[in-house]
Amino acid sequence: MSFRKPISLPDPNRKNRAASAALSVALGTIVFALAGCNANESPRALQSAAQPILTASDTAQAKTGDAASLAMDVDVAMDNSNDFLPVDEAFKISLAEEDDELVVIWSIAPDYYLYRHKFGLAWAPAGGQPLALDEGTKFSRGLGKTDDYFGHVEVFYHQALARIPRQLLVGEHGELEVKYQGCADAGLCYPVQSRTLAWQAK
Repeated sequence: MSFRKPISLPDPNRKNRAASAALSVALGTIVFALAGCNANESPRALQSAAQPILTASDTAQAKTGDAASLAMDVDVAMDNSNDFLPVDEAFKISLAEEDDELVVIWSIAPDYYLYRHKFGLAWAPAGGQPLALDEGTKFSRGLGKTDDYFGHVEVFYHQALARIPRQLLVGEHGELEVKYQGCADAGLCYPVQSRTLAWQAK
């Protein structure tokens, strides 16, 4: 920056002008010093120097804002979890007798499904040890699905049936232990569930 040499003319306000010019130069020097610039820098550098500087207080407020935003995201995620059904509403279990079979019925809510490979059945006669019922039990046919968790699997929508031959149920009464796992199409996957159902031969 260069200054043109003033013409020497009598001026009663000369001292005031000189003081103003000196003040302008001093202010310019301060701006350049704060911005780390010199007189040869371009207008772009001056524009950068005009950007606001964050104080310690501003930084603390920014961090507080980030924490509040994170907390809000967590709250939203928790609120979204309320959009899913409780597991016993998503997958309802009942028993029925047909001819010589005991039928386990899973009634599955819309947009929910159960995994075929996660089913487990065991029969515990009164006073006896549980007996696995995997062999001999007939399951209804499911659908093929490419799952985010298990890859290509067989799943059940709407309803799943497991038909247990009566001869596998030792004794006249006991408890049937049922294990299963399912998910919602919207993304929630429930833990493996275990339910115990009492049964007595009619």
